Amino acid sequence: YSEWITMRDLIDAKREISEVYKPQAMPEYTGLLEMNQESIQRLIEASALERCDFGLARDRGINAVMPWLRLMRTSAMILIDDAIRLEGLGDIDGAVQRISAVYRMADQASQDGFLIGSLVGVAMANLASEHTAHLVDQGFLTPGHAAVLTKAIDALLDDDPFHARAAIVDERDVMSAWVKTNFTGDMAGLRFARLFLDFGPVTEVKQLQGMNGEELAAQIDRARDAYDDLIAAWDAGDPQAEIARIGEQLRADRYGPFAKAMIPGVSRMKASVTKAVSELSQLRHRLEAVT
Repeated sequence: YSEWITMRDLIDAKREISEVYKPQAMPEYTGLLEMNQESIQRLIEASALERCDFGLARDRGINAVMPWLRLMRTSAMILIDDAIRLEGLGDIDGAVQRISAVYRMADQASQDGFLIGSLVGVAMANLASEHTAHLVDQGFLTPGHAAVLTKAIDALLDDDPFHARAAIVDERDVMSAWVKTNFTGDMAGLRFARLFLDFGPVTEVKQLQGMNGEELAAQIDRARDAYDDLIAAWDAGDPQAEIARIGEQLRADRYGPFAKAMIPGVSRMKASVTKAVSELSQLRHRLEAVT
């Protein structure tokens, strides 16, 4: 992914485009796609890596930054645009190569152990699926093309799609260790609140600001119980109902203010993953029917 440096003009141009890419209507951008084919090929090769580690600084807790996620999403959009360009030229092989790369990149984006990466992965997979469905609808795919796309989709449909459950486990462990290591002493709660006010709900954070290090650590342990319950609920018979029940307990303050500040988005995350998996499974069945 060091190719991001050499294709900066293309990345910047893509970020300025808000409408759907149409090759004939956007000659300058189309020219940039054509000029950056070597870099695009390097992206495709990078997508084939089974493991992609960008060196996330987990010890920074909530301060950890993941700038590569935006670059990966922009790269995915560029690959889809190039697939559209190649489709217009009759190069379905090249289009399929780029779409399958986006599916693989979606899996890579989800591997860092934070839920935001899983959400970006879902968005990237949805982008690839939109164009895959288009190629199926148009009857452009051969069985060979369908096999390539099916293989890429299957990598996402494992026992933990988009590594979302693993991300809950990682966030639990990272946040617990970070808070207990960095916020100690009589002013622990106040120092934490000053930092966290930029990220979390004001009411819950203010409840923490008068706590010392031991009291704050106790709140982290209460939040850990919520994470554990969510992990158990993720694969329950009716996970959405179980997660909704945990959400009610969060609001009722069973798990404490830290949990209320950190965890509310998990229910939406599960819904997004469930919807993406359902749509990928349906699309896979359509690909199997290609003759």
